[in-house]
Amino acid sequence: MGSKRIGLARTQALIENLKRELDWNGATLTDVAALTTTGAVTAGTSITATSGDITLTSGMVEYADGGAVTQGTSKSTTVVLSKPTGKITMHAAALAADAIVTFTVTNTHARATDVVVVNHHSGGTVGAYTVQATGHAAGSFKITVTNVSAGSLSEALVLHYVLVKTAHT
Repeated sequence: MGSKRIGLARTQALIENLKRELDWNGATLTDVAALTTTGAVTAGTSITATSGDITLTSGMVEYADGGAVTQGTSKSTTVVLSKPTGKITMHAAALAADAIVTFTVTNTHARATDVVVVNHHSGGTVGAYTVQATGHAAGSFKITVTNVSAGSLSEALVLHYVLVKTAHT
């Protein structure tokens, strides 16, 4: 069977019609002025822009490497969860009205320059607590929870967090 030639437009149409994942076998794609796709872009480790920006025009950023942990003996007990995103189920110990508790999250992914976003996801009375990330360090961060209700609450809050890597040093 002889070889056949096809034009660039036909080649692009064939690739689009296949709608399959390309396997670069660890090769590096360089010197690309623009990469456009109507489907998903998947990277084995990371996608990096060394100059310029990575822009998301629709959809959302999703982290597949998350984890979960349940706090041990009290609301101030340190938890260990070395994932860039996570779910922490706090201990159900009582937290008095206007009381503040802080606990450490040991996390090998955490850097002192990271932004940690944390929120009260479920469990407990909605609006009865403020939750914030504090005390950022290499290998850990702290979460501070305040009971802003008028009474003591004994609830196992479920918190979600995400580490956001920043460019500053």
